[in-house]
Amino acid sequence: MLHGIIALCGRSGGLYYSKAYSSNFGLQSQDGAEKTDPHNLSSLLFALQLNAQASSQERLDSSEPPEQPCLRSVEMGPVSIVFQNPSKCPRLLVALFVHPLMGS
Repeated sequence: MLHGIIALCGRSGGLYYSKAYSSNFGLQSQDGAEKTDPHNLSSLLFALQLNAQASSQERLDSSEPPEQPCLRSVEMGPVSIVFQNPSKCPRLLVALFVHPLMGS
C-alpha cells in the first residue's frame, strides 16, 4: 500500500511535491495531534539523508548530491520510507511511504 509520496530537492531539502494517500502519510500520530506538515516532513527527510551522507566515507569529498541516496529506506512504525533519485534528475530526491513489506 502506498501511503504517500514526497519529492524534494536533494541539495536544499525544499519541497517540490507531496501527496498523502493515507492520513499523515501512514505515520502514527498521537490522538488529537495535527496533521503532519509536508514541509516539516521534507525537512526531516533531508536531514536524515544529510546525516547518512556525512556518515558515509565515500561521500565526504563530494559537494554534489550522490547518484543514489545514502539512506535507501527507513522504517517508522507501520511505514517504510523508501528513497530514490531518478537518474535523469539527480538533484531530485523522492520518498515513498509504503507498507513495510513493500519497502525492502
